[in-house]
Amino acid sequence: GSSQFNEVEIAKNLAVSGNTAIQGSASISKNLQVNGSGIFNGSLSAPQITTNSLQINGDLVLSHHISTTGGIPTRTGGAALGSGGSVAVNGTDTAGSVSINIGSNPVAGCFATINFTSPYSITPYIQITPVGFSAGGINYYISKTNTGFSICDASVPPSGVSFGFDYFVID
Repeated sequence: GSSQFNEVEIAKNLAVSGNTAIQGSASISKNLQVNGSGIFNGSLSAPQITTNSLQINGDLVLSHHISTTGGIPTRTGGAALGSGGSVAVNGTDTAGSVSINIGSNPVAGCFATINFTSPYSITPYIQITPVGFSAGGINYYISKTNTGFSICDASVPPSGVSFGFDYFVID
């Protein structure tokens, strides 16, 4: 049947087998576990939400920065670095910076291959932006797979210069 109470206090557990409707506010001081779907017809506010997956069926509006976390991808230097050249990467699989120092006798080809810490399920979209005056004169291109990408030069780069590229990856 149905019941109406002005106030109920439960010291242990409450189990509801059917549907539950709350027409006022609900305050939960400990944990809430939902083993099914949840529908909220109003806004949901929380200082932090942790989830394994998030699907948004409308516009995504952010009022602050996007921050990414994760391990730093590994990198290997290519022939375009020349003798004594070096490459470093800082960031995550999603975004970061690649610093390139060209040594002597460089050749056309790849400066570096960036290897993601976790492969993408498909070959992702990768945007790279040259950083520094020297990078502006490079005839650069990328090669990409679901496990990483290479930053390359279609012509011979100048010896002894340093520059970088910022990258952003999304699938």
